[in-house]
Amino acid sequence: MAYLLYLLFALVLFFFENSTGTRAVFLASLMLPVAAVLLSRWQSREELVWDVPGEVRKGEKIVLRLTHPRFWLCRVEGNVHLQHALTGEVRTLPWEDGLCAICHDCGSIRISMGEARVWDVLHLVPRRVSVAYAEVRVLPELYGVTVSGGPETAGKKAPWGERDDEVRDYVPGDPVRNIHWKLTAKLDRTVVRGTVRSAEQSLALVWDTQSREAPERLEALLSVSSALECPHTVIWPGPQGLRTFPVQNGREDGLMYAMLEAERTDLPTDWSAAEDADRLLFFSSGERVPVLTGNVLMVCREAGQFSDLYPCFCVSRDEPFLDLG
Repeated sequence: MAYLLYLLFALVLFFFENSTGTRAVFLASLMLPVAAVLLSRWQSREELVWDVPGEVRKGEKIVLRLTHPRFWLCRVEGNVHLQHALTGEVRTLPWEDGLCAICHDCGSIRISMGEARVWDVLHLVPRRVSVAYAEVRVLPELYGVTVSGGPETAGKKAPWGERDDEVRDYVPGDPVRNIHWKLTAKLDRTVVRGTVRSAEQSLALVWDTQSREAPERLEALLSVSSALECPHTVIWPGPQGLRTFPVQNGREDGLMYAMLEAERTDLPTDWSAAEDADRLLFFSSGERVPVLTGNVLMVCREAGQFSDLYPCFCVSRDEPFLDLG
């Protein structure tokens, strides 16, 4: 409407003044809108992209901005959809430049808009432009966990993943303290006790992504994994079945980023592959309890949730303790 009034004013000047300046103003009034519309049409051939950080901390603001690969954007209209991959929660917000969002759960936030309405410089004609997809990782907040206990072999504590049940012939250089004197006398040859490492999955940490507390249980699992000083395997459901990530000891940043890519699914999960472990720590909230065999310990937020099925232990920021004994 404003442009039409301005064009009418230029037309009046053109007929009554009929000077060079008036003609220039009138021609510009006709050419500029045409150029703006053509530029907008060219602009709509390429999709808009998100200018967002790749990762943020919990509770940190995510500032959303849209950019075009070639042109400056004047005005954009549309709705922004923010979906949490773990919880499945979706938030829809009307778009405005510099829109801020805050997420209090760790995991991946998927940002989408579908199509946006982009106006030309003079705000005359809007065009529909596709918007690229973006993802922001919200990093978990780990906390210190005290892990105690473990398997006992031959009356003494042994690290997880090792057992002292192999006997072999003595090799020069073996420590004298490892000689099995009783068997040496019985077999009439020198033999020693050998420490062998059992399968990598002797201790497995399993994360239930279908749990309603999946982000919180993820933080608990990563905190426990960082505290363990023995090899273990972390297992969680993926689109193609169970995913496994072997951890030698201590914190593994690769594990954290791999687990942040996980997403919630309501499909049934086959946990049989996780039952090969000698000890299985299952991190869940308790609304969907799988039937597992073997030495299973449930790790949840409130003790007693699995008391009828499995031993249950509480690990949280307020209770950062885990007894494997």
